[in-house]
Amino acid sequence: MRHIKWLKTFLIIIFVLVIGGTGWAESKDEKFNPINITEVIKIENGINYIDLNGDGTKDMIVSGHRHNITAHSFQIYSFYINDLLKFDKKTFKWQIVAIEDGEKESYLIVTNEGAECILKDIRLIRMKGDKEYYLVIAERLPTKTYIDKEFVMFKFYKLFKDELENRWIYKKIFESKSKKKYCDVNEAFAELKRK
Repeated sequence: MRHIKWLKTFLIIIFVLVIGGTGWAESKDEKFNPINITEVIKIENGINYIDLNGDGTKDMIVSGHRHNITAHSFQIYSFYINDLLKFDKKTFKWQIVAIEDGEKESYLIVTNEGAECILKDIRLIRMKGDKEYYLVIAERLPTKTYIDKEFVMFKFYKLFKDELENRWIYKKIFESKSKKKYCDVNEAFAELKRK
């Protein structure tokens, strides 16, 4: 009888871990475990110069704020790689970086801000052993009101160069849910920092 009770408890624990688990523990890609993240960068309003692809040349991220009469302002981010032209190996040009999420491709990221909480924002992270920066977009899952707490989805994008078309793309390669529920995604980003 004790064996059956123990077996039931064991199966319930397995079920909770496999079906109901959240956060980094369920990640099959251990590379994106916070222990492997060596740097987290918040992009400031204006022009930011960061070597995105690790080639030793500073690239550019432009961030602009849009305030409106309601509480729902937003930030827009666009990314540019300072790269040589394909047929002219002496001339550098600013090349805009596409952000690809499955079938969709865009050239900018728009945040979502409420009066009390930011519902969507970004960070750049660097992983142990990598020179380039990954893009992370965090977005709170839908709620009834802007002030409710909910889990946050982190989407990780890796920078690729399409040699055929000589263009740069951030492609989504991984996503994970936060461990806890948050109103503001900026609080959730603390989960990316090394413990």
